[in-house]
Amino acid sequence: MPHSTAELDAAKSKLDSMPGIPNTAWSIDQSSNQVEVQIYEGVSPTDRDRIEQAAAEYGDTVRISEHSGKIERTAYDMRGGLGITSEYSSGGSNWIVTCSAGFNVQNSSGKKYMLTAGHCMNSGAVTWHRRSGDIPLGRATEWYYGNNTDQSDYGVVEYTNSNVTPYGTIQYRDGSTGQITRSASAFEGRRSSVSAP
Repeated sequence: MPHSTAELDAAKSKLDSMPGIPNTAWSIDQSSNQVEVQIYEGVSPTDRDRIEQAAAEYGDTVRISEHSGKIERTAYDMRGGLGITSEYSSGGSNWIVTCSAGFNVQNSSGKKYMLTAGHCMNSGAVTWHRRSGDIPLGRATEWYYGNNTDQSDYGVVEYTNSNVTPYGTIQYRDGSTGQITRSASAFEGRRSSVSAP
């Protein structure tokens, strides 16, 4: 039986509410229509029991799988809403631009990009870092900042740092995250539409 977005989000939020458990990972797997929980070696019986109890509340909405080895964190998370910075030179002076990531996308071959505002790049700021940790992200490949007639305002940054993992979520001010579930054409006054954390 297919699970709704609300069911998947509720199960994932329950798992997200638990304190970090080393050597575990979970995410919504759209292909299986389940929340997939991966348990690696080194998870204590107590922590394993906590995960299984949380998952049991949601039946087959959650699938637990066992994996050999341990998780080594080498990647830096990147989500919409996080701060980004760029340094550039203009007119003999050095400048730093601070903006916010919009959201992550990928093309048909799976190549990852970040969408953000074109006005962030309008002065020549094209090489971007994650503000937290000053982690290199990539370089802008395209941007546009319109005028009163054409109010387009977008920028595309190609991820070039293999240690960055782009997620299809946004991060709120309180540090919680929300899954992006759909997109639509924008119009003036429109509110963003993401599922609640």
